[in-house]
Amino acid sequence: GGLSAEVRSQYEVTWEHVGSTSIRGMPGTLHPDSLLMINSFPPPRQIIQGLLDDGFVFFGSGPNHKDDLWFLKRIKKPGSVLDGKAYKIHVNKHGHPPAWC
Repeated sequence: GGLSAEVRSQYEVTWEHVGSTSIRGMPGTLHPDSLLMINSFPPPRQIIQGLLDDGFVFFGSGPNHKDDLWFLKRIKKPGSVLDGKAYKIHVNKHGHPPAWC
């Protein structure tokens, strides 16, 4: 599953850990966020399929911008504070300001 090296290269995929969990010591929701930036929008089939193959589900657009697409996956880490939380990936186009800016 996931995004192949060919797809990552073709769509110039970059990945960043964002949100409150990306800042050590900052209180947050314990729902990790990542930002997946691509060179094409809306996301091509290969990007969407890669996320689905990796166990993510499409949740919809974020509340602040229709082009901030959210994909969620339940975290399964028994004994961890993250167990049962949702891992969120924001999918945006390169050069497009993230929805939380």
